[in-house]
Amino acid sequence: MEEVADRLYDDDNALFREFEFVKRLLDAISRALDKARSNDKIVVPQYYIEKNEVSLLLPLALMDDTKIDAALVVQSKPFHGRYQGYTIFTLSMAYSNVRLIEKPTGDWLSPEKILGP
Repeated sequence: MEEVADRLYDDDNALFREFEFVKRLLDAISRALDKARSNDKIVVPQYYIEKNEVSLLLPLALMDDTKIDAALVVQSKPFHGRYQGYTIFTLSMAYSNVRLIEKPTGDWLSPEKILGP
């Protein structure tokens, strides 16, 4: 049991790194949902050409809690009134899709944030 415990908490262990990534992702999603509840302007619609559908984008801070570096793509589930996350986009991918509907209004999805000054 001690050997198993040591391997689980070894920084070089793939299982530990995967656990840390999942934990970080869930924390980022939770923070994004909290922000969306207090300010619905951060939720941005995007058009998905291949399926002819509109999805919503939530800003994610994966690497640094103070910097948005990705977008979670969510869609509403029929008959449930809930949303389900489907994939994560880079900011440039999200910006490209959002522009198909409207000019992005959220400050987290601006060309300056994506491309730099």
